Formats: sequence, structure tokens, C-alpha cells
Amino acid sequence: MGALLQTRGLPAGMAPDVWMLENSDIILRAHQDYVDAGADILITNTFGASKWRLAEYQSENKIREINSRAVEIARKAIGSQGFVAGDIGPSGETIYPTGKRSFDEAFDVFYEQAKILVELGVDAIIVETMFDSLEFRAALSAVRAASLTMPLLAHATFNVDGITDTGASPENIAAIAEGFHATAVGVNCSTGPEPMVNIVRKMAEISNLVISVQPNAGLPQIKNGKTHFPMNADDLRPYVSRFVEAGAGIIGGCCGTTPDYIRSIKSIVTGT
Repeated sequence: MGALLQTRGLPAGMAPDVWMLENSDIILRAHQDYVDAGADILITNTFGASKWRLAEYQSENKIREINSRAVEIARKAIGSQGFVAGDIGPSGETIYPTGKRSFDEAFDVFYEQAKILVELGVDAIIVETMFDSLEFRAALSAVRAASLTMPLLAHATFNVDGITDTGASPENIAAIAEGFHATAVGVNCSTGPEPMVNIVRKMAEISNLVISVQPNAGLPQIKNGKTHFPMNADDLRPYVSRFVEAGAGIIGGCCGTTPDYIRSIKSIVTGT
């Protein structure tokens, strides 16, 4: 969402969730473009809509307003054609001993947002781009404290060595997700689609959960002061079948992907 919105007027350094309050029509159009491309699940524009992240923009008092607006927009865009997943990203802080924040503090931040999303009636919650297994546990625990039955997609991000920044393997992440009765476990963002194939395979080999993958369009590059992603929709196409063969049951897109990528994925998995 962030990368797409940068092409539609989002100023550099501005949080997409905060910007949404004055630009709801642009967010709606973005969601509608993904629905038109064949997306079955829309992820709300709330990746950074939690207390610590919003405090960077002096907007921590707007948590409910921002999450509510985002769910409303996504629901309007998809109607009865699919599902709305409330998005929860990393807290923006690190947990002790890597950082200074306690596990309980992180739990409280995630719980506040998760509770709001549950009350707003999302169809699922997606916890994504987690690079620290402790923060991953705090987020999943918070979602389950907010609802024992809410469908939960649990995503981590991995480096070039195939582990998270704090050393968790794909198998570790899958085991943690199973412990919190997630609906799906998977990988998003990371270093591009090629290394993600093996991550999907490793998760599928040890887990009975649905495996979910959201590749980015390769590692971002800065060209003429703007973020550029090297892979286009055609470049991503060969990986779709490889993800399915490796065990993926949900395929989407992360940084740098546009509705064209989703349209391409849809055409392959449906054979149309």
C-alpha cells in the first residue's frame, strides 16, 4: 500500500495511515483497483496504526479513528466479493534484551489495536513483517486475547540467510503460529520471491496451517530520489506456480507490487 500510494500523492516521510484521514478517496480507489484485479482479501491501511508508530506523527490519540476509517474504506471497496483483513505491523520498537521495551508493553500496544479491529468486525487479522520472534509472540498473543476465534494470518520477514533478524527459522515461526492457533502462517516482504520459495517449502513441511506468501517486487532501489522496485508483474509470474508447488495456499503481494501483479497471480492460480 505504501509504495503504491507514493505514486498517487503520498508525500515522502508521511505515514499512509495518517495521510488516509484527509485522502480517503485515494485509499478507496487503491483498494478498488486491487478488487478489480481479482483480490479475494483486502488488507486494511493500518500497518502502522498502533500507538508507538502513530506517536511518531503526533497521532497516537487517533488510533480508533484511523483504524475505523481504514476498515470502513476496505469494506466499501470489496463489498460481498471477498474479505477484509485488519493489518497489524511491527510496533516500531524492539523488545528486551534486543531493545528497551518490555514484552508486556509491546503486548499492550498490539492488544489496543487488535481489540479495535475485532470490534470493527474485520473478517480476519493479519500480523505481518515481523522480524523478532518475541515481538511476533507479543502480537499473536494480543490478537488471541482480543479474540479466540478471529481468523489469524501470521507473517514474518526473513533475511538473505533465510532467518529473521533475531535468528528465528521458518520452522520456528510456523511453530509459534501454531501455538496461537493461527489460521495461516507465512512470509511477506523479505528479499524478493526467489528465497521465499524455500521458506514456504520449509513451513509447509512441518505445519498443518495454510501457508501464505506475499512477495515484494525485489529489493527496493533509489533512482532519481524515488524508490524503485526491479521486478515487474511478468517477472513475478514464474514464481506463482513455484509457490503453489512449495505448499502455498494464499498468495498476494507486498512492497512494490501493484494491481497488475495481483491480476497476474489470479490468472495463473485460476487458469484464466
